[in-house]
Amino acid sequence: MTQHFVDALGLPYNFSLSVGVRENPVLELKHGEFAAIQNYCNMVKDLLCENRPFQVETLRHLTCAYTYSLGSYLYRVTEGRKFSNEEVLMRRFLQEVHIHYKKERKVIFYAERLHLTSGYLSTLVRNVSGKTASDWIDNFVLLEAKIMLKSTNLTIQQISQELNFPSQTFFGKYFKRLSGVSPKEYRENGV
Repeated sequence: MTQHFVDALGLPYNFSLSVGVRENPVLELKHGEFAAIQNYCNMVKDLLCENRPFQVETLRHLTCAYTYSLGSYLYRVTEGRKFSNEEVLMRRFLQEVHIHYKKERKVIFYAERLHLTSGYLSTLVRNVSGKTASDWIDNFVLLEAKIMLKSTNLTIQQISQELNFPSQTFFGKYFKRLSGVSPKEYRENGV
């Protein structure tokens, strides 16, 4: 799914759902829940196999329904769980990254938004997640870059501008450092 498609869904941003998915990558489903997901997948498969009127709109609404269903399954799993102060700050950090990663890639920016020192934020994020704050920011940027390279007709220059890089060259080096291939190679080969 492209970010454009997700944005067009018109779903309110529910950060707890996105964190819930990250924290519960494997979810034990009840029989009826599993059947509902299978049904959704079959409807999407059938929809994509034929060229139908209102295909995109139907897919959009099916995806909304699926997202809300997934949210209810995750809510059941996480309901009543108490989060430590560190986990709450980690969630707030990820929420800020989700909002600002296209424009801001420096840890100090996020630390200031959370009224923390960059050193404390870095330590907290590493302790809670096992990854550095910079790694989280880079992952958000890299994922968006990959989505844009695969699902849009934007030039690499336009993508670098959209992600607030000073130049296409800088973006190319950044992308290659994180992914091991250039943006052009990724787009052409789907590496």
